[in-house]
This record gives sequence, structure tokens and C-alpha cells, in this order.
Amino acid sequence: MKSPFLWRNGIEKKGMTIGYSFIDITGISNQIDFTATEMEVLWEKMKVSLYQIKEVCNNQREEESTFFINHFATLLDEMKSFIESNTFKAISPKEYDEIYNEIISLRVSVASNVCHSIYDLLIRDETSDAISMLVDIKPEIRFPKYQGEYILLANKLVLMKSQHLNSCMNHFSWIVNSYSEYIPQDIFKSLLEFILIAYEPYFNGKQNWNLPFAKKEDFESGLIKIYSVFKKWGGINVFWQSYKPRFINH
Repeated sequence: MKSPFLWRNGIEKKGMTIGYSFIDITGISNQIDFTATEMEVLWEKMKVSLYQIKEVCNNQREEESTFFINHFATLLDEMKSFIESNTFKAISPKEYDEIYNEIISLRVSVASNVCHSIYDLLIRDETSDAISMLVDIKPEIRFPKYQGEYILLANKLVLMKSQHLNSCMNHFSWIVNSYSEYIPQDIFKSLLEFILIAYEPYFNGKQNWNLPFAKKEDFESGLIKIYSVFKKWGGINVFWQSYKPRFINH
């Protein structure tokens, strides 16, 4: 509780100090039953470190960005794991959500500083990196904040233009299927239809599977999820309506 390595971020009055590690408090909390008071202390100390990181990141220079992603990213991941795996009885749900969102926002921001944005990553087809960042974003703030990114992801699927096509389908179909209530239907309903139409020839026997960056069983599973939401939104596709899975590993 008193260790200088608790939530150690390397930020000091004179500047930054590199080369220091921080305590694996998540691992420790999985083995020790902290009291509610102790958990509150850990929480408050974490907030101090978090807001120090936020202040430094807000004032950073572009040429320092590589340093920030290497220095802060793992600590922010530790904070995220810690609060996800523990209960904080003295912390209100409102404060918990605020701090959780702050951690996620900073984590995305730190990672984006090297590559400028998730959108730029998708444009350059560094799609797996982009998706790993999107996964960390809370469902309720994905849309409309990252609406453009998901439109671009859908277009990659329609055009079949990505060396990470399988990751695109797995992530996009998961988001659509799991969090459809957060997705604006007026924009994404037509995108779902375009995806279903684009891959129909590969499943009705008219087109051989010639997509080197895609697994047919993953796409079959993903397309079925996409169609279920498309149908829920009032969409009609005769082929996918009667389609029976043939490639999914049971």
C-alpha cells in the first residue's frame, strides 16, 4: 500500500523517469482479500496516477508519442484489469463508470498517438491493431463516436480489401450481433445488406472460395449473425433467410 511502485507511471516534478516497473496489483488482489477501506485507498492512488498520465498526454509533443505508448499503455492496461476484476463497495457506480471510461479513453488515445487514429490504422490496413483498440471501447460509446471507423470496417468486408479480412468479419459480426441496440439502423442496415449480397455467391455455389485472408467457416458464422440482425431490423434476403450452416465447426 505504501510502495512507490504502486501505480508507478514515471512522472516526476522534474520530468519523466523511464526504466521503472510497477506492482502487479491485479495479480496480488487475486490472492489477497483486501478490505473495502484498502480497496478505496488503492482506487484513490490509482486515480492520482491516472490523472497524472492524462495531464502529461494532453501536453505532449508529437515527437514524444512513441515514448508515451511504450511507457503508459501497459500501466493503463493494468488499471483496466484491476478495476474489472475487483469490487469497490465504497465507490459509487457513477464514479466507477467515469474512471473506467477515462482509462479506456486514455488507452485508446495513447495507442493512437503513434498512428494518429484508429481510422488511419484502418486506412493503412493495420486492421488488427485498430480492432484491438476498438475492443477496449465500451459498447455504448462506440456509436456514434467511432461510427466512421465501423463504416470503414464494413466497407472493407464489402470490397474484400484487407489482409485482415477474417479479423474484420469476426469483430464486426460480434459487434453487430452483441450490441445491435447501440448501432444506428438508418446507416448500418444498408451496409449489412451489402455484406450479405457480396458473400452470397460464395455460399450458393456460384463462386469458389478464393479469399486468401478469410476462413469460410468464420465467414459463414459471421454472416449468419449479420443476417439475424438485418432480419430483426426488418430486412429481407431470400437466400440467407433459408440458408443452413454447412461449414461451421460444431
